[in-house]
Amino acid sequence: PVDLGAVVRGMAEILDWIVGDAITLKLSIDNDPPPVLGDAEAIEMALLNLAVNAREAMPGGGTLALTVAREGDRVRPPVADSGAGTARPDLARARECASTAKRPGGGLGLAIVRNAVAAVGGRVEIASESGVGTTVTLEFPRLAPASPEMSEAAGGGKRTVLVIERDPARRRAAARRLEAEGH
Repeated sequence: PVDLGAVVRGMAEILDWIVGDAITLKLSIDNDPPPVLGDAEAIEMALLNLAVNAREAMPGGGTLALTVAREGDRVRPPVADSGAGTARPDLARARECASTAKRPGGGLGLAIVRNAVAAVGGRVEIASESGVGTTVTLEFPRLAPASPEMSEAAGGGKRTVLVIERDPARRRAAARRLEAEGH
C-alpha cells in the first residue's frame, strides 16, 4: 500500500529542483487520498522520469502540474506540462512505452513509468498535442482501508521471502533475521 499524496509531498523539493527555475511546479493533492497498490520507490522513479521529460519539453520555461486525486475506484495522478507536445507518430510510439531513446521531438522514455504502474495492475494514459503540452496519467488501483494488503503492511501479516546467497553462513544469518521479524 502506498500513500501517493505522501510520496508526492516528499518529492516536492527534488521535483522543483529537477525542473529548474524556468518551470513552475504546481502540486495539487487531495487532503486524504486513498492508499493505492504500488511500489513507492518505483513510483518515485516514474515521477522523476516524467519531470525530466517535462523539463526537456519546456526549455524556455512553462508549468508542470501534478495532481493526486481519487477518481472512482482508482487514483489517477496526471502529470501535465505546458511544453511543445508531441506529434502523432511520436505519440503512438510513446503509448507503446517501448522507446527509451532521448532525442528532440520524440522518444519519451516511458518504460520506467509503464513498469511501475503495470506491475500493480494499473495503466498509463498519454495525451499530447503539438504546441499545447503533454499529460501522462498514471492510474493505480485503490485499496480499501480494511484490505488484507493493508493489514499486512501494518505489521500483522507474514510474508515469504526468498533469500539468494552463495555463502551458506550468510544465507542462514539472513534467514534467521527474517524469521525473527515474522517472515
